[in-house]
Amino acid sequence: MKRNHIAGYPAATACNLQMFTDGDLERIHLSTLEVLDRVGVYFESDEAVKILKDAGAKVEGNLVKIPPYMVEEAIRTAPGSILLAGRDEKNDMMIEKGRVYFTTFGQGVTVDDPYTGEWRPSTKKDSGRGARLVDALEGYDFCFDMIASNDVHAAVECYHTFEAMASNTSKHIVAPAQSTDRCELLVEMGIAVTGSLKALQERPFFQIGGCPISPLSYPKDMTDTLVYFAQRNLPVHCLSMSMAGAMAPTTLAGCLVVHNADVLSGLVLHQAVQPGAPFIYASSTSIMWLKKANAVLGCPELGMINAGLAKITQMYNLPSFVAGS
Repeated sequence: MKRNHIAGYPAATACNLQMFTDGDLERIHLSTLEVLDRVGVYFESDEAVKILKDAGAKVEGNLVKIPPYMVEEAIRTAPGSILLAGRDEKNDMMIEKGRVYFTTFGQGVTVDDPYTGEWRPSTKKDSGRGARLVDALEGYDFCFDMIASNDVHAAVECYHTFEAMASNTSKHIVAPAQSTDRCELLVEMGIAVTGSLKALQERPFFQIGGCPISPLSYPKDMTDTLVYFAQRNLPVHCLSMSMAGAMAPTTLAGCLVVHNADVLSGLVLHQAVQPGAPFIYASSTSIMWLKKANAVLGCPELGMINAGLAKITQMYNLPSFVAGS
């Protein structure tokens, strides 16, 4: 099992960027609780609304206002350490406080063909080649679905991409899926690999994730994913893509409050389904490029946001991953 170096601890081999004092982090947390309690979150799924209402939330149609005690309880029950297994045990990872791992990101829809030198739409074969490359590179600890299989129908693309990845890497996989139907079939594919649901739960070699619509809105497909994987005690991540200056305030602290509210509302739903189910707090939040009205990656602000979120999740003792800068 891999246990990479620890970040944020006073050790000579570690790195640390302290963006906030403990008091700052507490104020961000309290502001998040206020947003969830007074403003609320829109859930498109009636099933998600019922689950949250039964757990104690205040419901006004599809607007759900989550009291602070529900948020605190969800943070308390979510595990602080998660096994993300590989197909090969040597690639197992224990995601826990301070451990730092690296992965690819997705999902690319064009490739620079290494044989012809031309840009073209990506294919299932490219997905497999990308996974095989990640498998060979020691610097990558697990494999994100970084290349789309555009040569198959969009309705079944996630299955083909997952099959291509699972056939070409022995490392942990982040698989594409949102909706109950897609989750069901991907879990069946996972069971075909491991032999049983119990074996998959004991050694989950893949995870599923998705994104709320920032600010403070959850589409049905995303809540279906959270509920389905919580019911089966399989790892899932919830990734907000807020843009400071667009869907969130331009200030660092203000942006983190919106992002935190986006993800913690998903955590509350997830833990209301099954307390203790594995949940990963995730981010691809950045800033809006005013000139072109799109998200900016690789900017200094992204690194600052990531550093802030790392400290917030360490405070909550939740596993996390963030988009690289």
